[in-house]
Amino acid sequence: MKKIILYGKTGKQIAMELQKIFPEIPAIPVNCKIFPDGEIKPVVPKEVIGRKTKIIYIQSTYPPSENLLEFFLTLNTLENSLKRDSEIIVFPPYFAYARQDRVDVEGAPFSLKWIADSISRTVKLIIFIDIHNPKALNLFPSAENILPTNLFYQYLKENFSHLLKNLRVVSPDKGAKRKNKILASLFTSPLSILDKRRDYFSGKINFYGIKGKIKKGENILMWDDILASGKTLLQGLKILKKKGANKIILLVTHMVSFLIKKNALSQIVDEVEAIITN
Repeated sequence: MKKIILYGKTGKQIAMELQKIFPEIPAIPVNCKIFPDGEIKPVVPKEVIGRKTKIIYIQSTYPPSENLLEFFLTLNTLENSLKRDSEIIVFPPYFAYARQDRVDVEGAPFSLKWIADSISRTVKLIIFIDIHNPKALNLFPSAENILPTNLFYQYLKENFSHLLKNLRVVSPDKGAKRKNKILASLFTSPLSILDKRRDYFSGKINFYGIKGKIKKGENILMWDDILASGKTLLQGLKILKKKGANKIILLVTHMVSFLIKKNALSQIVDEVEAIITN
């Protein structure tokens, strides 16, 4: 079975890196035409049409208004173009609507389930990077979740060894406890959890303290999966500073706005180091 790395307009960089590891597998782009009215038409390469092929399709869906439809249309085109018994593995570095993993208020959509149902017939496997809620993997027939734990660990050891003494790991909420617990174990550090709760009608987040005492002068290591507006994070960091935290190292898997670090975090930039994977 022929193998191809196929990539959309947001997947080129990763596709090129992957091809360095597997030089025998060609990396080919999807030709996505954009019309004057904003409509798009992704056209898959002739190398896959009518052939039995194993494809890894790389396409980030951020921002979703631009890239999610391309993602859907490309998968639909592949389903109609490939020979029967071909295999499609999907790798979206950022997966839109991953946080809409349940119906939180009456009348709201179960967005992630609808997306999962829409692509499950076509896709053999979908590979996520640090999905917001690991339980959401059960919505897909076959899915894997990759955590950049070793990447963060090695980078911290090489570049922030001076801050890894007198260290405390703080999870930004209960949902992120599992991965922050892994970090605490790697650095043999105590673990605390910020107690925050969201009002699902207003969207407002309130903080109710910290589970696990912060000692004055401790350095803080915190890992969150997504940083969007940065407003909630800023509240949490201010609480940690008030409790006596020294330096704060923030790990972020998906930073969806490059303005955050400049605008929001700059308010406490002397105390915060932000490490981002994308």
